[in-house]
Amino acid sequence: MNLLNSFLLDCCPLATSLTDIPSSACPENIGQIQRYWFVRKGVVVLDTLAPAYANSTPATLIGLDPLELATWNILFSAIDDSHVVLTPLIGGDSTVTAGTPVTFGGGDNSTLSGETFVTAINPSDASVRFDSLTAEQISAFRKLTCEGSGLEVYLVSQEGKIWGSQTGDLFKGFDCTNVVLGSLTNNGFGTRDSNTMTFQLPFDWDETKAFLTPSDFNALTV
Repeated sequence: MNLLNSFLLDCCPLATSLTDIPSSACPENIGQIQRYWFVRKGVVVLDTLAPAYANSTPATLIGLDPLELATWNILFSAIDDSHVVLTPLIGGDSTVTAGTPVTFGGGDNSTLSGETFVTAINPSDASVRFDSLTAEQISAFRKLTCEGSGLEVYLVSQEGKIWGSQTGDLFKGFDCTNVVLGSLTNNGFGTRDSNTMTFQLPFDWDETKAFLTPSDFNALTV
């Protein structure tokens, strides 16, 4: 199988030699995602390098520690593009499913020797269930759909870690698209009503995954 569009994986030009895969004594697992924080894309960037945190944006965050609640409170209470929206705790069924390759040819006459070519890689699909939402919560959730591809998401894990994308010392949310809260499901007596939310992450979202561990607050309950 060949990667027809090799630029998809930053393949060109090839390195002089194969890239070594680093060893690690600490296997890394995100665990169950129990909450989501959303913000508009490209607006909030947190500098994780102490002591100055000089490269944070917006400017109101410069000098503030991204592990402290005071920093995030500025974003939670903002009335501009930097406003961070917190979801309720999930009901369950939180998953991220890897995107699959899009292929052309294979075992037929459409390519030389019947070879399969990878022409693209689909986004990863995220899905989560929220239980017992009020009408007001459902309506507010659906406003996120209006943002189209203009959102980032922070994933808050069961340990209270805030997972996002980090390049160098700069930390932000994962790019995400197509945030949709589905219609309510009611299964009658002895059950809870539920709504399923879905969204997509770029296929390579995991290449820059990193987490912040709050120092003076619980990201699941703030």
